[in-house]
Amino acid sequence: MGFMPIPAYVEGDLRVQFLSPTLVRIEQKGPKGFEDRPTFTVVGRSWNGTPYQKQGSNLVTSGYTVVLPANRVGIKGIRVVSQGKTIYTVDGLPKYQWLPAPGKTGPAWPMPDAPRMVPPKGGAIPANLGGPLGATSGYDTGNDAPDLYLFITKNPQTLRKDFLKLTGPIPLVPRYTLGLWDSRYHPYSDVQALGVIDEYRRRGLPLDAFVCDTDWRVGASKGYGVNTKLFPDMPRFLRQAHARGVRIMFNDHPEPQSPGALDPQETVYRWNGLTDLLRQGIDVWWYDRNWSTRLYEPMPGIRPEVWGSAVFQDITRAFRPTQRPLIMSNVDGIDNGIRTRPPHPAFHRYPIPWTGDTESNWEWLRYGVENGVDLGVEAMLPYVNEDAGGHRGDPSPELYTRFMQYCTLSPVLRPHSTAGKIRFPWVFGPQAEQATFEAIRFRYRLIPMLYSAVHRVSLDGTPLLRRLDLEWPAYKEAASSRQYLLGDDLLISPVTESEGPKYRSLVGTFRGEYFPNKDLSGEPVLTRDDAKIDFDWGQGSPARDLPNDAFSVRWTGRIGPLPRTAEYRFATSTDDGVRLWIDGNKVIDQWKPLDSALNTTTVRLEAGKTYDIRMEYFESGGGANAHLNWTGAEPPRVGPMMWSFWVPPGTWIDGWTGARVVGPKKVSMPTSLRRFPVLVRDGAVLFLGEDRVKNSDEQLRKPITIEAYPGPLVTRKLVEDDGISVNPTKTTRQVTAVRTDTSAFVKIGPSTADRDLIVRVHLRPGEMPKAVTLGGTPTPYRLEKPQGPAAGLGSLFAARGGSVVEVRLPKWPSGFSTAVEVKTR
Repeated sequence: MGFMPIPAYVEGDLRVQFLSPTLVRIEQKGPKGFEDRPTFTVVGRSWNGTPYQKQGSNLVTSGYTVVLPANRVGIKGIRVVSQGKTIYTVDGLPKYQWLPAPGKTGPAWPMPDAPRMVPPKGGAIPANLGGPLGATSGYDTGNDAPDLYLFITKNPQTLRKDFLKLTGPIPLVPRYTLGLWDSRYHPYSDVQALGVIDEYRRRGLPLDAFVCDTDWRVGASKGYGVNTKLFPDMPRFLRQAHARGVRIMFNDHPEPQSPGALDPQETVYRWNGLTDLLRQGIDVWWYDRNWSTRLYEPMPGIRPEVWGSAVFQDITRAFRPTQRPLIMSNVDGIDNGIRTRPPHPAFHRYPIPWTGDTESNWEWLRYGVENGVDLGVEAMLPYVNEDAGGHRGDPSPELYTRFMQYCTLSPVLRPHSTAGKIRFPWVFGPQAEQATFEAIRFRYRLIPMLYSAVHRVSLDGTPLLRRLDLEWPAYKEAASSRQYLLGDDLLISPVTESEGPKYRSLVGTFRGEYFPNKDLSGEPVLTRDDAKIDFDWGQGSPARDLPNDAFSVRWTGRIGPLPRTAEYRFATSTDDGVRLWIDGNKVIDQWKPLDSALNTTTVRLEAGKTYDIRMEYFESGGGANAHLNWTGAEPPRVGPMMWSFWVPPGTWIDGWTGARVVGPKKVSMPTSLRRFPVLVRDGAVLFLGEDRVKNSDEQLRKPITIEAYPGPLVTRKLVEDDGISVNPTKTTRQVTAVRTDTSAFVKIGPSTADRDLIVRVHLRPGEMPKAVTLGGTPTPYRLEKPQGPAAGLGSLFAARGGSVVEVRLPKWPSGFSTAVEVKTR
């Protein structure tokens, strides 16, 4: 018998569908009737429904009641009641909203299907240009009507499950997504690009993807014609990159071909342009709306970010139907690192989103961590990623290292910069190079674990960066993005502050003279007192009488009396030029166009004295900002910086020292340039790969290390496949770790493929192996001292940790299970 959902309630132009015990749809009839086709937003139409009864004007289910007002117009005024209380009243369609935090879920969360657009099979491809809807490329925009979905539950996991069933799952990304990407806004030639790839290989660093920004094409900004001066033979370049084991992503700033986003002219042009380069061999398109052009909305409210992502994904999928499409695009709702609005409810179907052109400073690093952690929970976006190092500006070696350390423990590791800047891991000095190289190798060791987590993302939406309130919603500290779980068992708290003295705004009274030109000439059109020089005008101007571009400012003021004699550091961050004087001495002179550039100087100042300050600034064009910060008034720190974060319930093992921490509680841990908080859950099972490889694909031919910390009973699943196919043959293997009073066990389940395995059993402090068996039979083993996190980062020994017993299982047969037992008594 076929699928038989519970019938909807229909009354005139109203339809109420009780899709599940926790989801109800309230719909007004459209010009073409009630809508049962998949729409751009809602793709899941198969629901069993839940029983209801009509009692007067009420529609009663076991968990809630829909109350229909006597004189309703459309859907307005309809109420939902639960336990005698109104939990939602329909008052038109709401705007898109953030998903509720797990600790604040319920009682009702609304999601509109608005505007309601029905796509054709395959989406934005020329195959849909015929027929009655050919003028809109097969899209039906003629049945828009109020259509509201209410999620009625206090259980965050139920809400997330219903949301994904309704709006569609998060696609499985290719495995190479998790590797290192190299990116830079630079007019690479084929020779230069291959030279950079070869430099990674020469330095022993793995690399999975290389990005060609907009200069690959004629004119460097529009169209799809290849710049043959830089790439005389594009297919040859792509073959050579692939031969080196590197995928290639091209940037596209798509200019509309018609005012109508659904115009066949637009559809054909986009298809021809994108597929021509795909045919030549590029792997990934970067849909970049951070430009003077962007795609139009197909209907008002379907913003360019989500629409363009869908177009690029549709075309890539249709051209390569057996491979997983991957599109990088701007996060819908984040403008250059700053959250501005909730995204479209369908945006999670188009990974991988990036936060835009960010700044190279500590504040933007904190924004990046918050965006990466929060949006996996509040927007179902598990692949939000940053320009590692910041897009604009010049990060210090310390800041660059912290950016890279966070991004190695985030969904996508992709250093990137604007024109004239460099983000290679080897250009920030030997200490930063060492710390960054170690972090990159740590990332590659984690890829098997991360890729197993990627499969879970596509299954139930659990983000790679798991904010702790997903597991511990009752604790308010768990809702902070300062710490998160990476996968199931690693607790991470990225360091987002400098170990040195903190820069802060120089506060005082600064007389600002604002000029309508770039050279401070003539009379100012505005004179005012500014409490600090801390301005970001974006594309605008400081005041109505000043132009958006080509203006200048002179600030004068005083600081002091100073509390102590010390080396004071001053920092300007400006777009564009800047000059700074301290007591008449010019200490910064960068009177030229700058792109949010950081300039610093150190001046020895004496206690009790007051000093004159003068800062001059000009804006040439584009973005405009001016900041003056300083440090030195506070005493210098003694000893390492202590980093504070919250540890959730349970026992956690410091990956650096082996010390055991029992939560829930706030802790402070020492940091250094190479060291950042990584804690391992007691009972953890980590699946690790080789880090001395050229790319992540090579790991599939290398042994898998099972890093086990037996404690409470824990079972984890390793998932492997070819990393690229739409319907791959998956290999899964369950591993269980547990302790008894006398032994530590690691039980390895059967699989569907032979595999070289290395099992490493972490004992508790003071324990030593009395006997080691494999499947009950004594087996050779190696005893090691514990090392840093995941047994591979750096060379620091975890002095307070237990010993590690290593057992090798070469070519372990697929259909067999076994167990490693380490007797400790």
